[in-house]
Amino acid sequence: MSAVAGLYQDVHKLGADLGVEDFGMYAMNSLRMEKGFRAWGAELSKDNTIVEAGMMSFVRDASKESLPFVGHDAVQSELQRGSKEQLVMLRVLEDDGKTDPDGSEPIYCEGKVVGHVSSGCYGYQAGHGLAFGYVTPYVADAGTELDIMVIGKMHRCVVMPTSPVPADHLR
Repeated sequence: MSAVAGLYQDVHKLGADLGVEDFGMYAMNSLRMEKGFRAWGAELSKDNTIVEAGMMSFVRDASKESLPFVGHDAVQSELQRGSKEQLVMLRVLEDDGKTDPDGSEPIYCEGKVVGHVSSGCYGYQAGHGLAFGYVTPYVADAGTELDIMVIGKMHRCVVMPTSPVPADHLR
């Protein structure tokens, strides 16, 4: 532990020409959400499947492999029957600049609860509030307008087709 301060100073010194700076957790949350990156404990947990989380691009195609992976049958079964919920990214349309979704807020469609926010923030690059939420599949299509209850007030939002900032991994 005593070497941590020295490591911190070395990283800043060596990274000065690259623009290395301190940053806060809220900034990191905003940046990861704007790129559509999921977080463990929020979008990714033991309570949601890889299908529900929209992470199938990370699952190898067992039909092309000699041995199926652990959980293969469960994934195939869910793909055939459909998921009970689906992760979507929401753009907050009615953004008062004071309240942004944070997580656990209910998501409504025509007055009925259809899901919950897993995490949210204000997206500084995007210029509006953002939320990841798990919703029932029938309201998961891009362009669907929903409402999020934040601190007792409904905020209109829309399901986005993709994240607002491309995840091109470039600076």
